[in-house]
Amino acid sequence: QKFCDREIAVPWSGGKDSTAVILLCKKIFKSFTPVFVNTGNEFEETLKYIENFGVKYETVETKIIPGPNCKTQKVTALYNFIEKN
Repeated sequence: QKFCDREIAVPWSGGKDSTAVILLCKKIFKSFTPVFVNTGNEFEETLKYIENFGVKYETVETKIIPGPNCKTQKVTALYNFIEKN
């Protein structure tokens, strides 16, 4: 109830943990938006899984340079998406 008057964006990597969060959100919230950050480094199987999962989602397209700053780059892309929307 605390978040009912806000739009909710949920980061979704297509992995088991974030997919579990998506399933919980479907039970709790009337409306929310899963947000997938496509870094260009995902496995083809992950992309197919997300496409076929059966929820409407937004995609943030970004290019991530693999390395120690990969997580920071991905989170920054997500924050930028949220600020613009």
